[in-house]
Amino acid sequence: MVKRKSLGDVLNSEEAAFLETGRAGASGDSQQPPSIDPPATQTAARPAQGILPQSPVLPHESFKTLTVRLETNLLDALLRASMERKLQRQTPISQREIVSEAVRAYLKKHGYLG
Repeated sequence: MVKRKSLGDVLNSEEAAFLETGRAGASGDSQQPPSIDPPATQTAARPAQGILPQSPVLPHESFKTLTVRLETNLLDALLRASMERKLQRQTPISQREIVSEAVRAYLKKHGYLG
């Protein structure tokens, strides 16, 4: 059976010092690593309020999941409309809002929604 060497037997002094201090080039001195101070800010950063328009959804409305398959050209147009409206900060923005508006208009037109 081969006798195994311990880690301390194969390390040179620089490698052992690195393991003990966690810094390269440390030779047993007990210097503290330099501290990094965050940059000072003049004002506290706040998230931007009202960048995108608020959804016209009322708080009492609830949603159910509906999965449908659309033709590729309709899906592409829906994605494009959603992204362009988001960039222009226009409502409706989300795909859900666009589809809801379109379905609501269809149902009203055909007398299914009052």
